Amino acid sequence: MISYMKASLREEPMISPTRTRNGGGFEPLERPDRVAQVLEQLRDQIMVGAFGLDGVLPPEGTLAVDLGVSRTVVREAMRMLRSQGLVEVSQGKPPRVKPADPQTAIDSLRLLLRRGHGTLLHMVEARRPLESEIAALAAERATPEHLKQLEESIEQLTSARTLEARIEADVQFHRLLAESTGNPVFCLVLETVSGPLHQSRRRTIAQSGVEVAAHGHRAVLTAVHRRDGRAARAAMLEHLTRAERDLRAAGEPLSTAANGAKSNAITASQPRKTRKKPRMTRMGTDKE
Repeated sequence: MISYMKASLREEPMISPTRTRNGGGFEPLERPDRVAQVLEQLRDQIMVGAFGLDGVLPPEGTLAVDLGVSRTVVREAMRMLRSQGLVEVSQGKPPRVKPADPQTAIDSLRLLLRRGHGTLLHMVEARRPLESEIAALAAERATPEHLKQLEESIEQLTSARTLEARIEADVQFHRLLAESTGNPVFCLVLETVSGPLHQSRRRTIAQSGVEVAAHGHRAVLTAVHRRDGRAARAAMLEHLTRAERDLRAAGEPLSTAANGAKSNAITASQPRKTRKKPRMTRMGTDKE
């Protein structure tokens, strides 16, 4: 059974909910931007779990009748929900709520980073408060298994034969440290900026060698082993300060203005793909 959730209408009177044949309720829509309204109401229903354990939404025609709009409007709203990673749409089947997946949010934030004007030095500045807190919490919460995996990542870093393998081992240490806090948000944030982090490691390892990175990791892990949050925080800050020095020595600019016509370093850190010319899609009218 679908629970009723009111949509927020700006400068318009509240409308009584209309009961639907499936036992739920939606508001009749009156604003011109009906697609946005349908999107808002369906998204709110999804967020509160209104579509039951199986997550199956009513058929397109039923939603159109319940909401007082055309199928075209419902179709456009469903397409937007799909692009946001909220529903799955298969040919011949009703739409279904998609299980929570952070990848959609990660991809969106990565695009924002790529379109911005950040440099790798900006990234180091942002990492200081984030990863120093991660290190301090890891000292409190890391399990024996976490400690073992962190040790192994340092061994992999020092024994790696190729630059790519060294970069991956370096990133893995920071990823494991975040996991050991038990806070999934830390992992999500680090995954979002994984592209720039790989590029930063590429510059710093090439500048100062793998042993410098391994030394910083060992200092952090020693403090985590001792359950000394203050020392772990200090060790991570020193590790990142050294990374900043290496980036500066490698010629990394503080601002994108210093790059002249070059693209920013964060954008450049992303893998290039062949892009097809985008096609314009005509929006359907409110008629079948």
